Amino acid sequence: MKTAIQLLTVSIVTLLLSQVTAAAQSIVPRSPGYSMADDQSLDDEDVINSYFHQGRSYECAILALDYATTATDEYYVFKTMVMGPDSQAIVASANGNDYPAISPVDGVQAVHERARVSLTAPKTGIYKFSVEDAFAQNNSESSTVRCTETTLYGGYNRYFAGTAIVELNNAGDKDIDVIFTIKDSNGTTVVSAQEATAKGGTRTDIIFANLPSATLGQIVITHNAPFGALSGNVAEYDFGSDGSITLKRERPLTNAKRR
Repeated sequence: MKTAIQLLTVSIVTLLLSQVTAAAQSIVPRSPGYSMADDQSLDDEDVINSYFHQGRSYECAILALDYATTATDEYYVFKTMVMGPDSQAIVASANGNDYPAISPVDGVQAVHERARVSLTAPKTGIYKFSVEDAFAQNNSESSTVRCTETTLYGGYNRYFAGTAIVELNNAGDKDIDVIFTIKDSNGTTVVSAQEATAKGGTRTDIIFANLPSATLGQIVITHNAPFGALSGNVAEYDFGSDGSITLKRERPLTNAKRR
């Protein structure tokens, strides 16, 4: 007679074996970068499943193995229309040519705008990324798919200082759309989906001077850029009535890898 643990183990193995042969191939969710356990031979119209969390931003990239050096060789890219939970259609941003460059697993990476796409998850659940052959050669090609959480995290403390300034550094040459959500330590949203733009190749400061007094909390920043393009700090200042400015503390924004 099999124990509950043995039955669970059998179920997991069965699930994994079924995923090997299914058209929809799943990625195990973990941060900051999670990839297929093994390299896969992708085909046109394959579907990649990945589990994302609501209110977090992500990128997914197709990394091909053993590409030839010519740009017209067989490789695969994503469609920008992604199906979210409850069959909700979401348009992802294509940024395969943006900074930082996609690093191949092996061989030469043929750069294509849709070799990497980004989105912010409106709901928690499975997101389905459709794959297509960039040159319709109808040949299967060995590749791996890597998905990475790109959300940035910071904190504020009104017990410590009066004004929080988020200093965003955009390492790329294109503007980045960012969205701020700030919650206090009780989980109450004090800033909801405030939009801003981090200008390409420079620093952009976003000032939060009206956060509730006697509170502290978390700053969450989602965006549409590749992992590594956006970084920054949260600087906390006191502004005196005499015009003095005192920097009380400065801490770097963190990502899923550094949390």
